[in-house]
Amino acid sequence: LTPYVRDKNLDVNARLELFRAACEGIEYGHRRGGIHRDLKPGNILVDTEGNPKVIDFGVARSTDSDSVSATLATEAGQLIGTLQYMSPEQVELDPAELDTRSDVYALGVILYELLVGRVPYDLTNSSLTKAADLIKNTQPERLREIDASLKGDLETICLKALEKDRNLRYQSVGDLTEDIRRYLADEPIMARPPTRAEQFHRFVRKNKAATAATALVVLSMVTATVVSILFGVEAERARAHAQRQAEVA
Repeated sequence: LTPYVRDKNLDVNARLELFRAACEGIEYGHRRGGIHRDLKPGNILVDTEGNPKVIDFGVARSTDSDSVSATLATEAGQLIGTLQYMSPEQVELDPAELDTRSDVYALGVILYELLVGRVPYDLTNSSLTKAADLIKNTQPERLREIDASLKGDLETICLKALEKDRNLRYQSVGDLTEDIRRYLADEPIMARPPTRAEQFHRFVRKNKAATAATALVVLSMVTATVVSILFGVEAERARAHAQRQAEVA
């Protein structure tokens, strides 16, 4: 896929059309009950007429497979697929956690690469542990920081496909495909930039210990403030009562 795009010098819209066609093929596989698990540009071939063909379903598994029916390599705790394009849940080595949204993430990596010419994370010379940590915890550089023309809806689409939390990701390849179609048709997309609440949720998930310590400090400060206010109110009541008693006397 990537050499074809480079050799043909395709513009952004032409790249998106090619990507959308590939997504439709993958969505077809998902509807038939398969998860690819090794989506990458090398597994998306383009024929002489410019039509993408998804290949290498050798590591695919059924969408309703459990850990018992998954491949022996996965059960043994070995990575299945290409690390650079793996989703955060895929590097956890738990086959029971994989579903079609893992393929959505891989497509997000491919889309990112198609648009800016490089993948979101540089895993060169990284150990497996460090690479897994980068995939699970590091946010990719925003497209606008690499190419200002890619800001807006296209950046939103790409980053939504690359969400660490699969519940915040596109819930199907079909949803991703539809937003690409909407973008190309100059229609409002379904995805939106993360809300403040989602950003806060992401920060809390990534910094659990720091968040817990901060919350404890804030709680202590709030408690101390409330106690001080209560003592102040009680002292004011006592002073007012004493003044009234003096006036009566």
